[in-house]
Amino acid sequence: MSTIEKSLYQTLGGEETISQVIDLFYSKYVLNDVRIKQFFVGVDMEKQRIIQAKSLACALGGPANNGEKMNIAHHHLNLKDEHFDAVVDDLGKALRDLNVSEEMIAKVVTS
Repeated sequence: MSTIEKSLYQTLGGEETISQVIDLFYSKYVLNDVRIKQFFVGVDMEKQRIIQAKSLACALGGPANNGEKMNIAHHHLNLKDEHFDAVVDDLGKALRDLNVSEEMIAKVVTS
């Protein structure tokens, strides 16, 4: 009998958990983070949450995302490494708020 390994998406709790993570990620962290909040001025945050939840789910082995590639969607923003680092930091904080283990957070942020 073979063992099928769960995806990170499944291990974290699927759509419900991803939705919670994304809500915390934006409302508690990103929109208050002086390093990156300026990129979200004037952005439809409901739409942004939906897009980000789909992207994260796909990156973690969940349902496929048929949206734009990240590099294309963000090309016009002139993002730098420190902006990416801020996003990773904020994602880790949101995951910690949901009591996700440091081991699992490390896997998520490198996906």
